[in-house]
Amino acid sequence: MSNKIKLGLSTIVLGSVLLLFSSCEQAVTYPDETNTGVYRTLTIDSKPSGATIFINGKNMGQKTPDSLVWLASDTNAITLRLADFRDTVFTAMAPQGVKTAIMVDFTQNPRMRGTIYCDSFPDSADIYIGDSATGLPGDYNIRYRYASCIDAVTKVKVVSEKITNNTVSMKDTTLWVTYLPENCGIPELYFNTIFVDAHDVKWLGGNSTGLTRYDELSWTNYSTSNSNIPGNIINCITEDISGNLWVGTNNGLAKLNSGSFTVYNTGNTCLTSNIITAIRVGSGDSLFVGTANSLVLFSGNTCQKLDNEFLGTMWIRSLAVSRTGLLYVCTSAGLYAYSGSTRYSLPGLTNSTVSAFAIEYNGHGWIGTIGAGDAGGTFQYTRGRIDLTSSLSNPITGDPLITFSNFTGKDIYDILLTSENYLWVSTNQGLGKCTTGSANAPVFLRVNNGFLQSNVIKAVRRDSNKYYWIATSGGGLTKYKGN
Repeated sequence: MSNKIKLGLSTIVLGSVLLLFSSCEQAVTYPDETNTGVYRTLTIDSKPSGATIFINGKNMGQKTPDSLVWLASDTNAITLRLADFRDTVFTAMAPQGVKTAIMVDFTQNPRMRGTIYCDSFPDSADIYIGDSATGLPGDYNIRYRYASCIDAVTKVKVVSEKITNNTVSMKDTTLWVTYLPENCGIPELYFNTIFVDAHDVKWLGGNSTGLTRYDELSWTNYSTSNSNIPGNIINCITEDISGNLWVGTNNGLAKLNSGSFTVYNTGNTCLTSNIITAIRVGSGDSLFVGTANSLVLFSGNTCQKLDNEFLGTMWIRSLAVSRTGLLYVCTSAGLYAYSGSTRYSLPGLTNSTVSAFAIEYNGHGWIGTIGAGDAGGTFQYTRGRIDLTSSLSNPITGDPLITFSNFTGKDIYDILLTSENYLWVSTNQGLGKCTTGSANAPVFLRVNNGFLQSNVIKAVRRDSNKYYWIATSGGGLTKYKGN
């Protein structure tokens, strides 16, 4: 195996890496013009400082730099002990009538060298040790880099005259890439949502650290400590036709434009709650906003509450708009569709918390629920569709609901429906993948099959390269390059 350590501009080919330093003692005496001929004084310093001083095997309770007085003998055996360094032992002369000063430089003693043995799977990884490797005992950050694998970063302690073994197993990124705080600039492990904008920039909604932007070159975080974003809990994100980013927080709605946020809340709009739970772009410049107790339509400079008498007691969980302009509202008390001001309800779900809804081109819908109620956390398919030409008072044609048992007992947080009719279902027990024609036989991706760092999947979005970006709660962000 041939690993490489890169230190500054030099490259060392190794099976193991030897990190070195040394010590030298220098004694300088100064005449003591006030000497009475009674005291012996010995001043000891070291580099690094903080070494414990032993005289003739006795711990003096002093650390360098310090002075010792009342020494009983001209000749004294000195031991300096510093954590992780080899003990330095020497004899010091402290004759009466003079002050003796000794400086011990640990950093120049080759016997202080420690050894790090670096190994990796796969082997032949490049190794980078911090900004420099002095060889001194202490903690070193080591980064392993190998093509097609994500960097592995570890911390290693070097101790004088000892070998420290450091072995890492690097994750192949041919199909899967995991982004965690320890290997990139992502600020936390817990995310509530993700959005991919028109320029393929990824926007992550954190559970405590605000909004994070990732363009696959660098990470930028917007929190209440470094920006005017109103909250650090991000529930939903979308982009309007003008390229403005809209962010729903637990403390108001924010629009990001040119690096600054415009904030909308109960104090300056018709919003009745600052807990923003869902955002969906409508026609033109209209924006539907769901909150903990209302549904609001923003259009230009106007703000209007929609069906407030009915929806004012419900928690809006998600919003969807069909190609024909129907607005679907997922609530804590069922699923409703709006055509203008006319409301339609889906039978069988009025006691269920509907959390997600995806619409096929033909108008068929896929429904996700969470918690207790009629649905019991199941995944359901609306075979029928809302038909505005029907003479029925509640125009839903066909068999209303089909339940798929493989999703029963799972909380559904998000449903992504692709143009190829693949369904990606985010649940609290893994990520379900199936086609619209095989929802009764989904494949679940979980921690135990090696793909994800958490089984709690909050949302999935796809970029223009058809890569999937998976936001998890507890496992950071994962990119999947498959299909």
